[in-house]
Amino acid sequence: MRILGFVFFLVCFPAHADRLRPGDWIGSVGMGFASPPGLFLVSPHLEKVYRKNLFLGALVQAGFGASGALFTVSGTARLQLGIHPRLRPTVEAGLGMSSATQGIGFLFHVGMGVDYLLEEDVAISSVVRACFAPPVQAFFLAWPILQVRYLF
Repeated sequence: MRILGFVFFLVCFPAHADRLRPGDWIGSVGMGFASPPGLFLVSPHLEKVYRKNLFLGALVQAGFGASGALFTVSGTARLQLGIHPRLRPTVEAGLGMSSATQGIGFLFHVGMGVDYLLEEDVAISSVVRACFAPPVQAFFLAWPILQVRYLF
């Protein structure tokens, strides 16, 4: 019962999320995994607020493991959905380049996730990205399980 009360408190307690203004910057870093081939993922992301709910930026995904390494760089567009004061679903897409032990290729990714606003300038989030990177790897799933976003 305490856990349910805690979750209710976190979701319903209002945050001052109206600080987003065009021209602001959002920096984030996330950690998780990329599969296949099961790599530890580090994912820094730098975005500029284009409109109050639309962010354009650059995303780096670096996966490391015993089975090799994977590195991607892409330009992204991310859209926040909904008007909840703390919980914001997001969708994103991006185009870029990928590199792995097999070579270099093109990258296209789409993703969806959720941002949870802790303060007006700090959020935690998680996003799942379906990445298509021929000829390096036909398909892989990138999931930065925990990301911290900072608005500056």
